[in-house]
Amino acid sequence: MARIPYPEKDEVTKKVRKLTDPNNRLNILRMMSRAGNIADAFATFAFEILAGGTLNPVLREMAILRVGYLSGSDYEVFYHEGMIRRLKVGEDKIRAIREEINSPLLSETERLVLEITDQIVHHVKMDDRQFERLHALLSQKDAMELVMAISFYMMACRFLENYEIDLDDEKKQ
Repeated sequence: MARIPYPEKDEVTKKVRKLTDPNNRLNILRMMSRAGNIADAFATFAFEILAGGTLNPVLREMAILRVGYLSGSDYEVFYHEGMIRRLKVGEDKIRAIREEINSPLLSETERLVLEITDQIVHHVKMDDRQFERLHALLSQKDAMELVMAISFYMMACRFLENYEIDLDDEKKQ
């Protein structure tokens, strides 16, 4: 159960009022609407990461899911396991993302993405060798999108965990 109540429409600014509707919004956005315009910017940034870039969506989701696992965020894991399954990633590979990033089921690029995710989550900065390998395998734009996705979802997980955001009611079933 969330640590504070989700806001009602009359408790938030007009600009983010649309985020408080429990029938069509994610609980993370409902709770975040208490922060005002930052919530709107958060939602826009999340959409751009998920739909506005050129990074391979499987690589993106692998990194986001790994952030969720490392952060212990059930909410993030729930949603992004669903998203990666919709991208036709099988259960064995999902288990490797969670438990064994050196698995032979993963390609060299996939292993590197997960290694870099671990490095950023645990140590803030990837090492020079990882940086060079990443830029040899991905375009500069895609490499930057990857680092931004990892960083953004670290923030999202920390918000989710600190406010103990509930899974959305219809998703629990």
